[in-house]
Formats: sequence, structure tokens, C-alpha cells
Amino acid sequence: MKTTKRFLSIVIIAMMTFCLSAFNVSADNWSYTITLHDNNTLSPGQEFIAYKVFDLTQNGGAFSYTPGTDCIATNYGEGYSVEDLTGETQKDSDKMLAFGKILAGLIQALPGNNSVKQYTSENKVITIYEKGYYAIFRKDALTINDGSENAGENKANSFVALISCPENSTATSSTINLKEAIPTLDKKIWHNENDAWELVGDNQIGDEVNFRLETTVQDNMKYFTDYDYIIHDNLDPAFTLDTGSIEVYVGEKKENVTTNKLILDTDYVVKTTGLSDEGCDFEVKVLYSKLSKLNAGDTIYTYYKAKLNGNPIKIYNTNNDANQNTAWLEYTNDPHVTTNHGKTPPKKVDDWTFIANIKKVDSDDTTKGLKGAEFKVYAADDENADQTSFMKFSGSNGVYTVDPDATAADADTLTVDDDGNLTIKGLDDATTYWLRETVAPDGYKKLTSDVKLKLTASYGNETYTPGVTKPSVSMNDDNISPLAKLANGPLVSFAA
Repeated sequence: MKTTKRFLSIVIIAMMTFCLSAFNVSADNWSYTITLHDNNTLSPGQEFIAYKVFDLTQNGGAFSYTPGTDCIATNYGEGYSVEDLTGETQKDSDKMLAFGKILAGLIQALPGNNSVKQYTSENKVITIYEKGYYAIFRKDALTINDGSENAGENKANSFVALISCPENSTATSSTINLKEAIPTLDKKIWHNENDAWELVGDNQIGDEVNFRLETTVQDNMKYFTDYDYIIHDNLDPAFTLDTGSIEVYVGEKKENVTTNKLILDTDYVVKTTGLSDEGCDFEVKVLYSKLSKLNAGDTIYTYYKAKLNGNPIKIYNTNNDANQNTAWLEYTNDPHVTTNHGKTPPKKVDDWTFIANIKKVDSDDTTKGLKGAEFKVYAADDENADQTSFMKFSGSNGVYTVDPDATAADADTLTVDDDGNLTIKGLDDATTYWLRETVAPDGYKKLTSDVKLKLTASYGNETYTPGVTKPSVSMNDDNISPLAKLANGPLVSFAA
């Protein structure tokens, strides 16, 4: 049946081509290349697979297609003959897409040791070495039944093209122009040192951290009568969400510009309870009434803030991970069944907070730690002898953590332990800190000036990978590895 409402939520084919190679080339050397052109909308690592549907034989100028032992199957569903699928289907996009979905289901049901002839793309080029009639699928969306979380969810989005190889005696390659139908999601955190949205950030405990979610609108939205578009976000326990900070825009947020801002409860809704996915902490659902008015390729930006004040907060050391947030997009992938959903791959960002280790020592014997020293800490670009307001901490006996709420009852005095050690947790490398000695050890004089503490985190020259990459940290421009100084972080010694 042909109707404008029967398109499936799959990759729409902008141009369907038939490919072939010269018949005077031996079967052993025959090959044909298919280039999948996508206007740079797909990720560089996107892979495609061509599965053989029918064998192809030639009798003069005529071609015939028959199921073979290395083909997908011999039974393709009621109403689909070989002649129909290789002929009339090409003229009827509804029929072609419906057939693509059937094939996707058959492929998902194949055992792991199946003998179906298949070829995988490399840099979006598929090289075919056996003549035949092929169905091309997007690999990550097809998801063979392997027990994974999203196995089978995206099969309606996986089908790309039906293609015959060969067609005449001269062609050796062909191009299929694709449109990106599957929506995408990307997540970034504001990295304050670089003033940029990145995969990694670092903050002081108590900081309000900015996050951004970037999602696209698929280009076959017009074939749906309803559509679920739900952004899920899972915060690390270290963060507390500021629900009122959530804002949604079509296009990036710009200062003093609100024309592209969506309206809460009219264009989108926010939920923090009764969530459709128990793995997330909040979800933003953009309503179909708004989505249906957007253009293919439009990008939706969701912004929110969260405070780094939860429990537990992961503090940097060489064996620890960052405080990590994860997001994914859930979306309708079948225009006939709104509740049939697919999910984008989860995207993660990391947020680090750092540690400083100080040791109070004798000026004549720097191996001798001194107990009894007390310090206060303030943050400032330059030393301020008149400073009277100091940071608040929780802790005791030489180990202290920045208090996110800085209440009046919190301590602003840090005391070294019996060996002269002082550990301060929850610092940011974008901030310059100063230590003021307020009480000297018995028998020693106080330091005459405040001591500068400036942490520097380096994430290397390679692409940052959340959950994998770990920074190296130095203090006061000392580039010696912190591991060489103290196993759990940077070390500074002050002589009395």
C-alpha cells in the first residue's frame, strides 16, 4: 500500500542507483565499489554493511535474481516476490522501505556462524567481490542480536539501500547519496580555563558547573503523526542539579537573544521523578507540537547547571576517576508505532577537582616535619596582606576538604598533623590560592608572607576520552611529576 504516512523511520535514500562491472572480467578478479555520500553529516567512524539478498545471473542482456545458499533468506514475507523486490520495489519507496525493515529483522535473527555473504565499509566505501543483489545497512543502528542493551531497537533506522551489481557492461562504481535520519546527541562541559565547551572540565568543590546537550532533528519527521524525543541525563552523585537552570534552544544560546528559546511546558517538559528510564536523574522531552515545526538538521541545545557538592565527590589522584555525567537521546524509530524507541550511544563528560599536599618542615632539616602549625586559605590573583575573609573547610588532623556551602560553623583554620603534613582537597586549577600561617610550631617563627598555591592540570595533546584519560598535575609551576613527590598528589614544602 502506498501512502505518505507509511514511511519508516530509517535512512531515506536521496538517490537509488544500480551498480555493475564489466562482464568480460573474470569472477576471481571482479569487484565493484559503492561510495556512500552523506554531506559530512555522519561521524567519521560510521560503518555500513552490504548483505547479499539474491544471487545474480545473466543471460545475454537479461538479469535474473534467485535466493542462494549465501543469501539472507528464501522467505521475505507475504506479498514480496523476487521480481517485485528487484523491480517494482525500486519504483515504490514505501514498499522498498518496508522490505528493508523485513530484511533487518531477518539479519538480526541470523546465528553468529551464518554464511550470508557480507561486506563492511571502510571510510564509507564498500567493495563488492561477488555479483548479486545487495541490501545495505547502517552497522551501529542494525545491531545484531548480541544481548546488548539496544539490540534490535534501531532496526527501522538501519536500512540504507537496495542495490544490484552489476547492471551493464561498463560501470565499475556507484554513489548512493544518503540523508541522516537518525537523531544524534553530544554532551559537553564548560572548561573554565579554556572558556570553551569540552569533554572535560575541572572545578573547586562548591562551584556551579555548566553543561550543554546538543541534539539533532532527523530529516524524516514529516512522516510521523506523533514522536517521542526524550533527552536523558545521569549526573554523578557528586553533583546537585539546579532544575530551574534548564533551558532549551533551537540553535546555540546567545547573550540577549531569546527568539530561539523554547517555552517550558509548551515546547518541552522537564521531569525529575516518574522517569521513563530509571538510569537517569532527569529528562527533557521536546514535544511533537514543536518538533514538527522544525527543519531537518536543526540542532536543539539544552543547557543546565549543577553544583559540585554531592557525596561522594571524587578527588583527583592517579588511581581515581573523574566525576562523570552521562547523557543519551531516546527517540521514536517507527512512524506506525510511537512507542517503538531507539537510543543514541551514551555520551560522557568528566569533571575533576584536585588536591594539594603541604608539609611544614624545619629550615635546617627539611626532612623534619613540624607539628602545631596553623594556616588559613584565601583565593586571589595576588597576595593580599589585608585579606580577612578565608575559605571554609571540613576535616581535622591535617586533612581538610573545601566546604561547598561555607557555613559560619565551618572551620577556616587548618592544622597540620603531628608530622607536619597538610592535605587540602577540592581545589581548582583555574584558581590561585594563598596560605597564611597564623600559628607557628612551638619554637619557630611564623612565615613573614603568604604562600602561593597554584595547581596546573594538563590533559595531554591527544583527544580527551572521558573515563580513560587522566590529567597530570603540577603545583607552583613545578613540572616534576606529583607521583615523584608524593603518591597521592602534588607536594610543596615550606621551611620555617
